[in-house]
Amino acid sequence: MGGTWGSVSSALVVALSNELVVASVFAAIPLAVRATSDMDAANGLVAQLGSIGALAAPPLVGLAVTAADGWWAVGPCLLVGTGAGTVLLCLATRGTGGGAQGGGEGGGVDVGPVGAS
Repeated sequence: MGGTWGSVSSALVVALSNELVVASVFAAIPLAVRATSDMDAANGLVAQLGSIGALAAPPLVGLAVTAADGWWAVGPCLLVGTGAGTVLLCLATRGTGGGAQGGGEGGGVDVGPVGAS
């Protein structure tokens, strides 16, 4: 799958899957932390790790493009990375019993019903 359409398709897959994972990670923070007081640190940690990814990804993608001798490798390469992030997200929230939202051994943030004031 080469050429312009392959590159455009790969870029679209990467952009959409990456944004879904990033949004899911931030949405899952209340499930992964044990106490309400840890949520700000967890948000900061996720933001910093995102910055590290933004710094490390371009050289790694360049390495993949060079090794595969073409831009067609960008989509599959980053899709593997996104898949690994999704697996790590599932592992981080698995078994937390609801994390800081209550319902398990986690903390006890009561977010209340949607729309409540």
